Amino acid sequence: MLWEDLLLDQPVADPALVQAFAATLGIPEDTVRVVDAFENQPPGTEDASRLVIERTPAEGDFSLQLSLYLRDAKLEQRLQSPTATLMRIKQLCRTLQRACLLSDDSLSPVSWLRVLPSGEIEEVTLDADRLEDDEYVVESARPATTHAVNAP
Repeated sequence: MLWEDLLLDQPVADPALVQAFAATLGIPEDTVRVVDAFENQPPGTEDASRLVIERTPAEGDFSLQLSLYLRDAKLEQRLQSPTATLMRIKQLCRTLQRACLLSDDSLSPVSWLRVLPSGEIEEVTLDADRLEDDEYVVESARPATTHAVNAP
């Protein structure tokens, strides 16, 4: 199951991603896999992987896109609520000392949430013209409202 798509403001080495996600989700490091493409997992890892992180370079203010696939029913259940997801992403940003961009679940493709390493959450608007070219560039930002943070 695709859990979340995130964009980080700087590249992060695979071992650091594994350590940070394992610590954030409370799972063993050997159950976290980082791959270039989800369908290209190393043979024999399908049953052991609880989290598969597909990483892709990105352009703009956020240079690393991560697609997170949960492969464990108990983990899926723990992370089902938007509040639980946001709490884990805040912890991840603190651990990695990186800002993260994630969908705010609005219908607007330029409206996102940015989580800072401090745990602060901002509502951001991306540059629409640059987004058409698959560049994630923040045009404006403001502190997130309670409604935006708790939206389903």
